[in-house]
Amino acid sequence: MKIKMTKKMFSSIDNIELGKACFAPIIPMIRGKSIEIKKQIYNQLSPEQKDLFMFSVYYNHAEKSLYEFYWWSAYYYAQPDAWIELKRALIHFKAKSMLCILNELEDFFREKNYSRNLENINLSQKDIDNQVDLQNFIQSMFTKFKEISPITLNKIGDCIRENPYQFVYLEDV
Repeated sequence: MKIKMTKKMFSSIDNIELGKACFAPIIPMIRGKSIEIKKQIYNQLSPEQKDLFMFSVYYNHAEKSLYEFYWWSAYYYAQPDAWIELKRALIHFKAKSMLCILNELEDFFREKNYSRNLENINLSQKDIDNQVDLQNFIQSMFTKFKEISPITLNKIGDCIRENPYQFVYLEDV
């Protein structure tokens, strides 16, 4: 399920835009769809595209606000397979600093006995508003996340450029 891209576009856009361009065509296929449809689409992706997918879904939601960062991090953590795949994606993209953030979140969630099951997940913005230790920790992690994100997105673009045929069909047009 590789996207078509001209060689000119591939070589002219920056790394961050390249990552977005490789993920963007998947968004309309999954937005608002059932879990079954999302799984079917996901299963059609190459391993490299799955890595891009896992990180992009997480990043595109988590970067919006402190609360979204908290919620999406705990949401992924509550799905052990998804959490492992997200971390594997960061290893694939050589995004060690972002992986360190996830490891710190994981240690915190484990220490605080956060659910590893979606059925038992119970999160609220009030958690952050009412718990100073949680607010301080999540704020610290979110600040690091925002600082490291451009580096991570550039590393993803580097990986796509090094292995274009894992992500795109390059056209001469």
